[in-house]
Amino acid sequence: EWSNVEVVRTSCIDKFTLPFFEDFEKNENTGTKNNPDCWISFFTESDNSYPDNSTTAYSGERSVRVYTTKKDIRPYLVSQEIDIDDLSKCQMSFYMRPTATNKDLSLIIGTVSSIDSIASTFVAMDTISVKMATATWEKHVISLEKYSKTAKYIAFSTAYELNSNSNNGVYLDDITIELTPTCAKPDYFELEDHTDKTISLSFVHSGA
Repeated sequence: EWSNVEVVRTSCIDKFTLPFFEDFEKNENTGTKNNPDCWISFFTESDNSYPDNSTTAYSGERSVRVYTTKKDIRPYLVSQEIDIDDLSKCQMSFYMRPTATNKDLSLIIGTVSSIDSIASTFVAMDTISVKMATATWEKHVISLEKYSKTAKYIAFSTAYELNSNSNNGVYLDDITIELTPTCAKPDYFELEDHTDKTISLSFVHSGA
C-alpha cells in the first residue's frame, strides 16, 4: 500500500550558484514574521517582522514583501552568498509591485559585506521609485557593473521617508541573478503585422 504524502523541507544551500532564480514558491506560511526561506531577513526593530512572505504574487502563489512601518526602521532581504568571483559581471532582474496606490514608494538595492552586521555594512547602489494609480507588476533589470567586484551578498531594502512617510513598501517576485549576456535579452514580443512573405515583430530590450 502507498503511504500518506509527507512534506520534507530540504536544507538551504550555502551559496547561490549562477544562474540563480527565486520565485518564493517554497514558502508555506505568509504574513508578518514569516520570513522567506533561504534568504536572510533583518528588520532593525529587532523582531524580524519584515521582509515577509506574501500571497500577492506575479507568478504562482508567493512573493516577498519588503515593508517598513517607522522612520529609521528598515527591513533588509539579503541573499545567501553568491558563488562568483566578480559580481560586477552580473545583472539582476525581478518583478516589483507597490503595496499601495497613489503614493511614492521605493526599493533600495545594494550589497552587504557582513551578514553579522547587515545594517551597518549595507551599501546602497540603486533606488527604484514608483507611484501607480493602479498597482501592477513591472519588470526591472539592474546591471551590477558598478557594484563591488568582491561583494558576495545582494540586499533589498526600503525606507519610511521614501515611502511617503507611510507604512508601505513593495512586493518582489521572480528574482534572477545571472552573468550579463553579450546582447540584451528582448522582452514583450508582439506580432505587429504579417503578410504571405513578411512578418513584423516588436520587442523591448531588457533594461531599456
